[in-house]
Amino acid sequence: MIDARCPKCGSTDYGWDVTTLSDPSDLDRIFKDCEYWCRECSYHETWRSTDSNDEKDQHLDHWYRSAQPPISSEPAAKHLNRCPENNELRSQIIARLGDDTPRREYARWLREQAAEISEHGLGSFPELTQAWRDVHDPIEQAQASALRAAWFVDAQLDVAEALRRDPLADLAHMLVWNNRQESLTTLRAGRVGVSVIDDGLAQLIEDGVILERSFYRGFVEHVTMSARTFLDHVDEVYSLAPIRHLTLVHYTGLLRELAKSPHLDRILSLKLPVHAPHAPYASASDLTDDDVELLVSGGHLRQLRWLSLEDADQLTARTLETLAKSAALPELSYVGMSSYKITTYANGRVSRDHRGDRVADLIAKAGKSVGNAPFIHARQYYAFGAPRKMSRGDHDIDREVVCEHPIALRADVHARAGQPVGAT
Repeated sequence: MIDARCPKCGSTDYGWDVTTLSDPSDLDRIFKDCEYWCRECSYHETWRSTDSNDEKDQHLDHWYRSAQPPISSEPAAKHLNRCPENNELRSQIIARLGDDTPRREYARWLREQAAEISEHGLGSFPELTQAWRDVHDPIEQAQASALRAAWFVDAQLDVAEALRRDPLADLAHMLVWNNRQESLTTLRAGRVGVSVIDDGLAQLIEDGVILERSFYRGFVEHVTMSARTFLDHVDEVYSLAPIRHLTLVHYTGLLRELAKSPHLDRILSLKLPVHAPHAPYASASDLTDDDVELLVSGGHLRQLRWLSLEDADQLTARTLETLAKSAALPELSYVGMSSYKITTYANGRVSRDHRGDRVADLIAKAGKSVGNAPFIHARQYYAFGAPRKMSRGDHDIDREVVCEHPIALRADVHARAGQPVGAT
């Protein structure tokens, strides 16, 4: 890997991503959206190519050759906020989980601060002066960061509102920033406006308390954690971000404690993968029919709308019967049981190949015992495929689509309850 540096601030702390896409007009034509971003000053570049490996190295070389030395030789303080912060509004956002109003107000307030910075500079923002001291044009960068973060919040709120109305809504026109088409993947990863949105969680991510996080409705709402870490740190995490979506790993032996936790009351989506989310995808947990029944019996998943039980090959039709008959899951609208073949090669490379979703087969085996539970009809109502997938390689129906438009709360779907599977 080339020792690349950001051409704006000289930092070596950068990230990159390559997204493989297909041309809607020519499905045989494959191209790649490539992106590099600086974690210090939020500067980023993007381009499209058909040969990512060669062009990736060339572009990194461009970063290296065009890098400007930092203005200051002192290291910047960690986790400094690069946008103005409004603690009162942030507290309202965390307290009012389902309310878009304080989030819209937060975006509006950021635009006001951007105008203040443009007119009067950074004199009234000592933390921003410190955060941007190592970059050229700090006023311009601070103003741009505030505007970018404001757009980020509004764009994700627009997506959520559109999906509430129609789970098949066209979202592309909502994801344009400075004449550049962004993607749901990019926004959910927080690469636009990230410096203001997730500063409260930065230390927990660095410490390994949070393994992964995703942004919905403008703020971090989804985190991946080990089950033990979640139980030990949940109060701290909930105090810093409006968490409503969870992925829990390494949960074997902890499901009884999890089932009793009132901290699950707010959760809309839950993923319990048997394999850990990072290579080498070692088996991290076991999940059986008894485990699922135990988790549901706790009574703290009444808001659950989306459930993924990935690689849980021990589960049988009994699990679907449990989920379908439970009165403790009134909003459950999607259940996924994707299965993957994990192959580790001698050189350390790991492949993860999708083998299919077991739900349809288990529904067929369960027959009438699952009744006409709403989650049986998920693929009939929801779009399946880009850009609805959570990320590349994910074969679940997108959790945001389901959680913003839960079919279990639709009158037409609810009216079918108790009818034989397949009834219209």
